[in-house]
Amino acid sequence: MNLEKLSKLLPGARALKRPSFLALVLILLSPLAVWDTSYAAGRVFHDGFESGNTNQWLQDDFRSRCPVVTTSIDGIVGPYAGSRMLRCNFNPNLAYNDPNSYETLKLDTDSLYTDEMFIRTRVRVDKNMSVKQKLLRFFETPGSLYHDLFGVAGHPQNAFNNAGNTTTQAMPTYWGEKVGDNTNLPNGWHKTEYYIQQSTGTVKVWHDGVLIRHNVGLNFDNLKWRRFYITSNGDAGDSTNHIYFDEFEVYSDRGTGASGLMSNATITQGGSTTGSTPPPAPQNLIIQ
Repeated sequence: MNLEKLSKLLPGARALKRPSFLALVLILLSPLAVWDTSYAAGRVFHDGFESGNTNQWLQDDFRSRCPVVTTSIDGIVGPYAGSRMLRCNFNPNLAYNDPNSYETLKLDTDSLYTDEMFIRTRVRVDKNMSVKQKLLRFFETPGSLYHDLFGVAGHPQNAFNNAGNTTTQAMPTYWGEKVGDNTNLPNGWHKTEYYIQQSTGTVKVWHDGVLIRHNVGLNFDNLKWRRFYITSNGDAGDSTNHIYFDEFEVYSDRGTGASGLMSNATITQGGSTTGSTPPPAPQNLIIQ
């Protein structure tokens, strides 16, 4: 169809000249471009713990589940959002095989992503924390192969460290030197974010919006990061070591409806987690 015939199909339009026609094509295609980049991923899991339970999570073998609470032990800060949050405790005075030696929850991340995954949550350390305890831990141990990635709530500053291992090497440990990471301030909530890309061996970690870890080409040995734990074991100390979690989100390439990117931690949920609808076509176009 030539431009003259196309113009006749548009009521009230004069004959289209080539520059005008190209401009119209760009206008019509531009929403598709926006849709393609903005809806490339989505939120596939979310728990703000407002249900009052942890039914979305799995139990880690014989370990006790972390309870949902409305107030903190130290009474300094309540939930980050809403009226409830998760509280986990580590008791080093109990035997390791005691169900209450540490409280935790497990998430099957293998089923949530194909190649890219991003996790964001809010974390707060109670002022009674007297030990170093592992938190937010990816874990994979099939047979003799092993890799994990975990944060550590430290003492006495209660700063968040980050460490890990792949199947062939130890990841460099981050000790909290970067400006803007305020996780050494124990009285407030802190944002912790993880990004995994399987195909490139990439791991990124942000603390309070500061990129504190960026590794590329790590050896995952074709093993997916299939299990994620809220808290794990720690060091010796007293019996009350509480950590709080709120607004736990997982984004991945299996979801839709999000804006921003997982790879730079700008992703946010802007629509349905089960599907997306392209933006509507432009209306009332006038061809000049």
